[in-house]
Amino acid sequence: MTGPIIVTGCQRSGTMLAANILGNSRGWQVWHDQNWSTHPRNLAILQSFINTGRTDLIIQCPAALNCFDQLYHMFPSLHFVGLKRKTDDILASMKRIKWYEDEVDNPEQFYKDHIRFMNSQWGLLKQILPPENWTEVKYNELKDYSEFLPKSQRKDFTSKQWELNKPIGPKYWNIDPYWRDEAVETPD
Repeated sequence: MTGPIIVTGCQRSGTMLAANILGNSRGWQVWHDQNWSTHPRNLAILQSFINTGRTDLIIQCPAALNCFDQLYHMFPSLHFVGLKRKTDDILASMKRIKWYEDEVDNPEQFYKDHIRFMNSQWGLLKQILPPENWTEVKYNELKDYSEFLPKSQRKDFTSKQWELNKPIGPKYWNIDPYWRDEAVETPD
């Protein structure tokens, strides 16, 4: 598997952990979704890295599933790693960090719909892209790596934390920090 690699899948499926495992095992730089999105300025940065031969890069970005076809056609060397996790475990993680709880009318239904949507997107990616451009990883496979922590040790983690005693992000998910930089001003 050559780079750059985009680690994607449903939010709360283990993409951050998988990206860090890949980055650590290869000695590659890891960009996380709180610092990288599919915004045009970030695509330009990725293009400049590729153009200068810096492809030893892991990008953790669940939202990349929403535009995987565009990303593939812009950067044909990309390899997508898709995380699959049990629906009940994703739901529990979403509830624990109150993901989108204040932004949607019915969080429980939104979570279920979103998980189905993201799983459908991954299925579509596997149908459209050549098999050499994607790898599917089941969450339970991550247990074989030293970075994996049992659920009992993760119960008080913050929204982006993946290492013991190294909190990242707020305890509960908040939309503002993730969209603030990409907000578009509208005319009065």
